[in-house]
Amino acid sequence: MSKKIYTFDYEKEIWSLLGLFESKKYVKQKLKNKFPEIPKENLEYRTEKLTYCIRQAREFFESANKISLLTSPLLLSYGMLNLAKALVYYKESVETNFNNYFNRHGLSVPENEELDSFSKETVELKENGTYPQMVSTYSKSSYSDCSINTKEILSQIPDLYELFVYIYNEPPNVIPLKSIDYGYNISTGDYYDKIAEKLQNTREVLELKGYQFTHYRQNINVTRFASAEKDLKQLGLIFESISGKKYIRFPIIKENSPLLLNENSLHYLLVFCYGMLARYQAAKWGSYIDPNISKEAEIINKSIHVSRRKFQHFIIDCLFEENFEFVFSVGQKKRSKEELLDLLYDDFKEQIFRDITNELRRKGLF
Repeated sequence: MSKKIYTFDYEKEIWSLLGLFESKKYVKQKLKNKFPEIPKENLEYRTEKLTYCIRQAREFFESANKISLLTSPLLLSYGMLNLAKALVYYKESVETNFNNYFNRHGLSVPENEELDSFSKETVELKENGTYPQMVSTYSKSSYSDCSINTKEILSQIPDLYELFVYIYNEPPNVIPLKSIDYGYNISTGDYYDKIAEKLQNTREVLELKGYQFTHYRQNINVTRFASAEKDLKQLGLIFESISGKKYIRFPIIKENSPLLLNENSLHYLLVFCYGMLARYQAAKWGSYIDPNISKEAEIINKSIHVSRRKFQHFIIDCLFEENFEFVFSVGQKKRSKEELLDLLYDDFKEQIFRDITNELRRKGLF
């Protein structure tokens, strides 16, 4: 059961919640409740580290709003890094020794000046560092010693579905589905031939987990048997868009095995890649985000907003150990029309001003 929050500005609400973790008193009590036997020295250490990670993350995210896309991904990646560290300080067991933690990212973006396409840029996943330490708090595997390119990441984000189709003229690795009795229905439309191999890979994964595929021309039913121990979401094969629409994911195959990265991992990897390109390969990154040069500029721009929102949402769910749902609605019918208009005007004015300013900065006009 999710906890609904009605808002016109989801990020303001997220930081109202995260702001609680900037209070040492609040964090100390949360840690005591979570680890009743935690030693005092350990408690003080974690409290200090966690609160300052959250405080610094806020400043990185706020600062990113004030600069253009040429540089903002670097600040966003640092903001996500600090949220990831805060999560590790909160989730890891009492016995954890943090002395050797966070010495490296656990990821890298190889520099290759010969690459002629944004979609070929890759992120390499390492065995040690902040990224695998974060992933260990919510997943059994971080899939170290492998790589994934930006196109493969973008293809697994539901909110980018339409843009991906328009830009790359091919279906992504997610496709909308709807619930039916005992399972789900997938409508492939005109894409069946293009995704046949991906469907086969997904079928092989699901049949081992107690599911069955049934074809009806361009429609596919996925039926769950009673023997299936996990549903599709638990298997990491269902993602939801920000609007709540469900999509099934086709696993990326690496060395003959499915690479089922958690959705939040995908957002972290994507922004990390953007941040490293912005920092170390500014000219190349500038060409990727220039709409006069790059056909992928718009999907990059949108993906940053989606990943920023999704990752922050994920962090508060983990820290509060609740599922929050942010609903774009007034939700307070007793308010007068005048009160509602004032509320709408202030929030929309702030959002519009921020959007216009960011767009002007992106074009070098502000």
